[in-house]
Amino acid sequence: MLRSMTKYALLFALLTLCISSVSWGQISPKPSATKNVPNPGTVDGVYQIDTFGSLTAYDGLKKVVNDGLQCQDPECGGWANPNEGNLCVDIYVFHNEEMEACCGCIVTANGSRDFKVNTNLQGNTLTGQKFNELVVEEVSSGPIGASHDTNCDPESPTPTPGLHGWATKVQVVGGLTGITETPSTTSDLGANQLDNLGTLCGAVVELGSGGGVCSCGTFD
Repeated sequence: MLRSMTKYALLFALLTLCISSVSWGQISPKPSATKNVPNPGTVDGVYQIDTFGSLTAYDGLKKVVNDGLQCQDPECGGWANPNEGNLCVDIYVFHNEEMEACCGCIVTANGSRDFKVNTNLQGNTLTGQKFNELVVEEVSSGPIGASHDTNCDPESPTPTPGLHGWATKVQVVGGLTGITETPSTTSDLGANQLDNLGTLCGAVVELGSGGGVCSCGTFD
């Protein structure tokens, strides 16, 4: 009898220990629930990247949309406040890790702008060449309420959220050709990269003496 009672006492103790362990596990925070804090000096949601290929045979299209985030009143962008909420898209065009062109263009509140890759983005490169592959980086930038493209300075980008991008491109895989449209890849913009973009753009504009400046495409 004593042996049976001892056996049940041990089982009860083990069961209690298991229940206690489960309870503690349930109230402990999961590592995946921990909020990711950006590294110091980064800005999220203002920096986007696209890649384009097969440009020798086909063109690509870059679309940028202003979501109206910087609007302050219900009639933003209307006749009463035609420039309110306007943002600048500062564009930086790279080939083989070298900047070939840059420019700053207005995107109106709740509006969009289209850039043809071969015509607008690499139609006036620093070296005077057109390339088969490009990396295009864009910063959603102020000044808010800018009224002309000349108000946008890609040499001094000011990260300001509100712009979103899409890329339409021709892709050739295994002899098959197809058209794809994908959202631009968003990444954190570090302080060093922000400075580098502006500095490189300034050097390209100065060296180009009229070259190295992309053009602003069309309103959609």
